[in-house]
Amino acid sequence: IISYLNEYGNEGKEVVLWALGGNDNLVNKEISIEKIKTKIERTDSGTKRDKLTGKLLGLEEDKIKIEASSQQTGKEIGHLKPEKMKIEGRRLISELINKLAYMNLKWERSRQIDVSDIYRN
Repeated sequence: IISYLNEYGNEGKEVVLWALGGNDNLVNKEISIEKIKTKIERTDSGTKRDKLTGKLLGLEEDKIKIEASSQQTGKEIGHLKPEKMKIEGRRLISELINKLAYMNLKWERSRQIDVSDIYRN
């Protein structure tokens, strides 16, 4: 990921962001994990390696949490869309029924009025 970003810059980040599902925070965690892995490979000191390993474990836990929350959010969105469509459809049908009932009432009233009632002084 890092080599791709180094090669393509900001446009590369957009591609990686798209590939990982559009979660910018997840992309940043991926980049941080890759950087720390390269630092661990290059480091000879044991204490630095331990600190970096601790950071790496923390970032991987955060990444797992973010992935789980994004999956949960995706499921909720998938569930809410049909529900919203049902509610909106019911509302539109109700509005149409009310409008037709009102038009029918006006038509019935107009049929019941005599011509003599209209032109009466």
